[in-house]
Amino acid sequence: MKELLILDIRKKYSYLIPNEIQGTARGDSLIRIEVDTSSPMYEETKRANLYVRKELKAVFFFGWNYKRIYTEEELRNARLFKMSVRKYFEPCGRDCGTVYDTSHVCEICKSGERQVSPLYTRKGSYLNNRDVASTISYEIVVSKRFVEFVKDHSLRGLTFGPVYIGKRLSSDIFQLMVQGCELDFSERSAFGIAPFDFTERCSTEGLFYGEVYKCPKGDNLGGDLLSDAFIKDCDEIEQYDFFISRQTIGVYRGLINQRHILFCSPRMRKLIIDNKIRGFDFEIAHVI
Repeated sequence: MKELLILDIRKKYSYLIPNEIQGTARGDSLIRIEVDTSSPMYEETKRANLYVRKELKAVFFFGWNYKRIYTEEELRNARLFKMSVRKYFEPCGRDCGTVYDTSHVCEICKSGERQVSPLYTRKGSYLNNRDVASTISYEIVVSKRFVEFVKDHSLRGLTFGPVYIGKRLSSDIFQLMVQGCELDFSERSAFGIAPFDFTERCSTEGLFYGEVYKCPKGDNLGGDLLSDAFIKDCDEIEQYDFFISRQTIGVYRGLINQRHILFCSPRMRKLIIDNKIRGFDFEIAHVI
């Protein structure tokens, strides 16, 4: 597996990156670079970020992402895949009347809200040319085509809920309910709020003062997943096709809250690809 870190760095600090790294302009103020995380260039980039943060008291990069490239053998031998939804849209369900029960939330990190009503949203084009999309609060909607695909292939572990467009019950859009078989992350998984930053709690003054990214109770593991997903082995991995992480990642900010990570079996991934189900990305999840 080859792992590339993609960063949109501020052009004013591009002199700090090694000459071997070729960047592309992203507007007038940013440059996008790709760095192999196993190369010496990665360590140089890490030092540049630390220098800008600690010495200049500034921000080195804004957007970031990881791109992982697998061999055919790695894909063939994988027992589990992490699923990501490409498209996000507004408004979230809470803005449209979806009801949540907060009586069971963790008093420290605020994770644990439970949706107790159907999903309400507004008419939009979020499923144009795709079969899955998510609100910014991680309420996932899928097309009727996806629901029929799941039933036709007897995929195990998925359930769907109704979606109201305004006050009208939709016959074409459904909610993918994150109530599947739960999997536990292994300690080998790395979490933080951004590359090079494994902050567990925001303790400085500012807009997000007091936010908890890693909950001491284990409910929320961090702001984001910064490594491959490493999952503890269990019998259920061979019995179902769809899973969610027991723990959440993210941070509570009112309308934006924590989310479970989605996983699927190799069979489900292959069927999605073969049937041209649109809107998911996949990475290997390691079962240990």
